[in-house]
Amino acid sequence: KGHKSDWVVDHDHTDGRIRGVLHRGCNGAEGRVANAVGRWAGMGMNYQKIGIQISYYLALIVVVAQ
Repeated sequence: KGHKSDWVVDHDHTDGRIRGVLHRGCNGAEGRVANAVGRWAGMGMNYQKIGIQISYYLALIVVVAQ
């Protein structure tokens, strides 16, 4: 659903590799989150490192909540 202009091609800004098609708003949100996390953690746009750190953080939350 939606208009044609609502969809964008998502790509890796490092190597230009196309990752898929996303809703324009989701693509923008993903970019803002990745940029913020990269700046805060000093990891730039390394999605693998960012994902590992987020996973570690979420695992700590679960342990603490128990």
